[in-house]
Amino acid sequence: MSGSSDTFWTPSRKRWIGGGGALVAAGLIAFLIWHEPAKEEARSRGFGSYFCDSPKRVYYGRPDFVRKPCAVSADRIYERIPEYQRIKREGIPHDHPRYHLLMQKATQRFSAAVRAMAGKHGHDVVAEIGTCRANKPGVPEPPDRTNEVLAELP
Repeated sequence: MSGSSDTFWTPSRKRWIGGGGALVAAGLIAFLIWHEPAKEEARSRGFGSYFCDSPKRVYYGRPDFVRKPCAVSADRIYERIPEYQRIKREGIPHDHPRYHLLMQKATQRFSAAVRAMAGKHGHDVVAEIGTCRANKPGVPEPPDRTNEVLAELP
């Protein structure tokens, strides 16, 4: 037992683990430096007819190269989901465990309805109203499909 646990934490292994972390950090920095100019170049060359300002407000699809987006109002959709209505009606606070369970169910319903609508209408991106805009002149604004998502709610 005199060295069985000490052999893993030798100074050479500590240096190796630390060196791997530095390599990952360098790779992440290189990716971030490359990724932003690549997106700007894609916009300037006209890859896709649309671009999305805020990727956090995209509910379905990849916001990098958008070809056929649509817009929805998440607030209007969540107001019609029974689990969300229950949270509001009972005044369940954010730090209560039931809040998180109900929001998880509400989010699952929201995502399923958005996916179903996108599949039916052939949209590659579904985002909040005002998030995706035309990249080129003469391209129409993304249509509002909130009512179609509401029709898909179970």
